[in-house]
Amino acid sequence: MYLSYGDATERHIDFTCNLDFSDFLISELLPSVEDLAGPHLETFLCGLSLSGLAAAYTVLSKPGRFSGALCQSPSAWWRDEWLAENCGSMGESRLWISVGTEEVQENVAHGPSDLFQKVSQIESCRRLADALRNGGSRVAFNVFEGGHDPACWATELPSGLRWLLSQA
Repeated sequence: MYLSYGDATERHIDFTCNLDFSDFLISELLPSVEDLAGPHLETFLCGLSLSGLAAAYTVLSKPGRFSGALCQSPSAWWRDEWLAENCGSMGESRLWISVGTEEVQENVAHGPSDLFQKVSQIESCRRLADALRNGGSRVAFNVFEGGHDPACWATELPSGLRWLLSQA
């Protein structure tokens, strides 16, 4: 199931380690999906960019509800790499974290809110993967050729799903 967002401002609120959004996914969206498709032994969240950050945060902050997360170019730079700094006190999970070789920009403003990226996507994702491993999570860190680009994410999506499913 694909979950869209209303506008960029809402996206900057919902997808930035927001416990209310995680609760919505668990208490409202997931039951609706299970009503349509039936319960599953394995349930994963997938996200890209800010929604990749939200996917990682949700599986870590709500341990046991999801089997893992596929996080493509997650915005791990958010709030000076807050998730990497705080994930050790959260639960453990399975996470596929990927990022492109061209995601090297630093000091980038992300409107319309006050989001500001001080460090590169590739370095913040690498540090997040290391912090998650140190916290006991099973993590695959994949660097793909390319940038912050839907075509790149589509190409490497099957590899991420295969890895997550093989870790059961």
